[in-house]
Amino acid sequence: MLLCFLSLFKIESKVTETSTLALISCVLILVAAFRGEGFDRDYNNYKEIFLLWDESSTYLIEPGFIVIANFARIFFSTPILLFLLFALLGVSIKVYSINKLTDFVFISLLIYFCNIYILQDLTQIRAGVASGLMLISLVPLKSRKKTPFFIVAFLAIMFHYTAFVILPFWFFKVDKINKKIWFTIIPFSYLLLFLAISPLDLYKLIPIDSIQAKIRTYILLQEADTENVVNVFSTLVFIRLLFISYILKKIDIIQEENKYAIIVIKIYIISIAVLVVMSKTTAIALRFNEFFSAVEIVALPLILYAIEPGRRIYARVLLVVMSAILLFFHYRAATLLIFE
Repeated sequence: MLLCFLSLFKIESKVTETSTLALISCVLILVAAFRGEGFDRDYNNYKEIFLLWDESSTYLIEPGFIVIANFARIFFSTPILLFLLFALLGVSIKVYSINKLTDFVFISLLIYFCNIYILQDLTQIRAGVASGLMLISLVPLKSRKKTPFFIVAFLAIMFHYTAFVILPFWFFKVDKINKKIWFTIIPFSYLLLFLAISPLDLYKLIPIDSIQAKIRTYILLQEADTENVVNVFSTLVFIRLLFISYILKKIDIIQEENKYAIIVIKIYIISIAVLVVMSKTTAIALRFNEFFSAVEIVALPLILYAIEPGRRIYARVLLVVMSAILLFFHYRAATLLIFE
């Protein structure tokens, strides 16, 4: 409720804004760090890895997690410091990114709280750090600073291997966008879905039969799972498409106010396209979509730049409603155990 209130009005004092943002960030960090068992679906998994992992473990875990876990073991035999450090990294990196990428800090923070905070920083903590680093990578990407960009991308990969998808961002045009092409990407993704064509079919080009067989088996198992399916025609997907269409239509105006607008909307479009075109393999589709969709934190508020300042209150209300919708979908899907 506090974030909803702060999202509707602009705080004129920069000191007040910074202090309020710091206070809210501290609360989010403490909740994520000390949430305990029975709150989310991954807590016990991370606790088990922390307590049982060693060099001979069969867990496929990223180096970033191992380093932080080993550091935490120096001080505590329980994983409390592990969760505190991941909460500190996940939340603070995203708050820093919000400050860098948008002028509408509290609206972005509200959107973050109602979606990515629940999905990642309260559940998928490795992905939470990696997605935050993905957002930070947009800063050197925009200024075409190669070394900082690839350093940040490398750090993200160290926390979650999915983050390797950051690397192709370097080849994106950050100052120009062909609206005709980008308007067709998502419809083209639906066309590929209807034609049963998936990028995952490229595994057939791998010249090693054993690897081909393993990948083919994994894909077939995914497609046979009728309980966990991706609904690419859901209300939420439709709403997101409306936001994308409006932002893309007004991108010429928006980019004059926000220099990150073009790269942000491109990644947001990709997040939906990936969900659609890979929807038959649920786990892969969701993993990449959830990683890319962290950009939604700063993508949705882009609509405010296309509206006259005197009329922005209506758009602010719309974004508060959108945040409530995101929270509702997490509640309905019982993303957290406390929602059951």
